[in-house]
Amino acid sequence: MVFQSVSDNEEFKLVILKEEKRELIDKIFGFKGETPRVNVNTIFLLIPIESERLALKNTIRDYLACEYIKNENLNLSDEQKREVEERLKTLGGTLGDQLRRAYRNIFIPGKSEKEDLGLPTVGEKRALNILVYDALKREGNILEAIDPIVIKERLLGDKDYVSTKNILDSSYRTPGALRFANKEVLVDGIKRAIEGKILGLGELRGNEIVLNYYGEGQNPEICFKEEEILIKKEICEQKVKERKNKIEPKSPEVESSLKIEEKDRYIGFPDKSKSVIKEPEGTLSLGISKKDRVKLKFKLPEGRASDVMKIISFLRQKFNMVEIRIRAEEGEINESDYEMKVKEAFTQLGIEFEDE
Repeated sequence: MVFQSVSDNEEFKLVILKEEKRELIDKIFGFKGETPRVNVNTIFLLIPIESERLALKNTIRDYLACEYIKNENLNLSDEQKREVEERLKTLGGTLGDQLRRAYRNIFIPGKSEKEDLGLPTVGEKRALNILVYDALKREGNILEAIDPIVIKERLLGDKDYVSTKNILDSSYRTPGALRFANKEVLVDGIKRAIEGKILGLGELRGNEIVLNYYGEGQNPEICFKEEEILIKKEICEQKVKERKNKIEPKSPEVESSLKIEEKDRYIGFPDKSKSVIKEPEGTLSLGISKKDRVKLKFKLPEGRASDVMKIISFLRQKFNMVEIRIRAEEGEINESDYEMKVKEAFTQLGIEFEDE
């Protein structure tokens, strides 16, 4: 049986079935042989649309019949041989299109109903598995990048900390959990969250939260061990403050007319023997101008959304209120996509918005 042969590892698996059989689908999601399946969130089941399946089946039969005639030593005239060759060429050209048109329904872990991947572009040449992967990526079912804010809102939520190992394991094992194209996608997102002071990285020692990395200029090694945790911003700030208060005051330096404020360049406390390197943040007596509000208007360049989010994240650190207005034009979106993939996404992130 097919459900016995589908591996149960952490890699993505596309299972293609010749028809929809609910009992078989449940077994594939639920079991590897007789053993309950562990990494259920890594499996996708592709099935044909019934009306298109019948047309595909007939085309395949015609193609195989023409191949048989061509390869058998039949007493055909030259004209008949040419007709067979032309028929094979025609069928071969339509077979790929019919295959892609037929195999469009996909079952995704965590979703109760199958989804239609949509009609392929006429003349599409990509392999079926590549088409499916690209569609899953386009709809957010597989992530090749993750924004630090999403890590904070979706993976940490209102908790004080969360195990990095639990996050990674959940992406494999929990139906509907965020799926990453590879582990490095999550690593990169965590590093950017640390750099932007959205989250910190540390470890849990008994009941004690130990902060190791928080802020810029660091290169944390993320190893996804049980004790390794992501820590919410408020706790990180408190840990930093406590650490600063423990540092003994320095002896006064030579008098200067410029008052210099210092800040920690390294905010990770892996070893008490390591001193904290200080660097001047700026002078206070030169009257550096400051802005109490920022207003910007720009068009979002294609492929630069993540870069813009870094800027927004930086501004959010400086201001208590940051408001974003989105105006999208010169295109169109289905009403259902707008409701489910835009408004619902904001709702799940806990972001209040006005639909203008």
